[in-house]
Parts: sequence; C-alpha cells; structure tokens
Amino acid sequence: MRKIIISAFVVIFIAISCVIPTMDHLYAKEKSHITTYDRIQYIQILIHFRYLEKQLEAVISERNNYPENSQEYKLLSEQLNHILAQEAYYEKKLNTLNSK
Repeated sequence: MRKIIISAFVVIFIAISCVIPTMDHLYAKEKSHITTYDRIQYIQILIHFRYLEKQLEAVISERNNYPENSQEYKLLSEQLNHILAQEAYYEKKLNTLNSK
C-alpha cells in the first residue's frame, strides 16, 4: 500500500515537472507576474485541501457512530477542529497566492 502511494506521488511529481515548463512558456507570453513557485504552491494547497476533505468526511462519519457525551465523540470532535484549523490555514495561503 505504501509503495503504491509513493509511486503515485512520484508520478504526480513527474507529471507536474513536465507540465510546468510548458505553462511557463504560455504565461511568459501573457507577461504574468505569477511564478512557477507560486503555481507549485497552488497545486500543493489544492492537494492538501483534497486530503483534508477526505479526512473531514471520515472523522464526521466516525464521530456519528458515538453518543455526544462519550469520550470517543469528544476526541473525534477535537480532531475535527484540528482539521478545520488546517483548512483555514491553507485557505489563507490560497488567498495570499490569489491576491498576487
């Protein structure tokens, strides 16, 4: 399972490294102020958002299996709050990139 995940990230990295130079050429024609580093950060943030979305769905569905006054429910609620805080952090980073 780990090898599959690592292989997927390697393939994604190779695909991104092949596409970005082409994108640079297109954006250079438009005289854009967005750099390759900004685009890479943007892609990384989108990947984080998708990962956090899946985590959020899993935690919510797991939390719904317990009564509200149980210890497990409280622990999962804390985990949920942590995921939401991470989403807020990445949303700020995304807004910063979009404002350039």
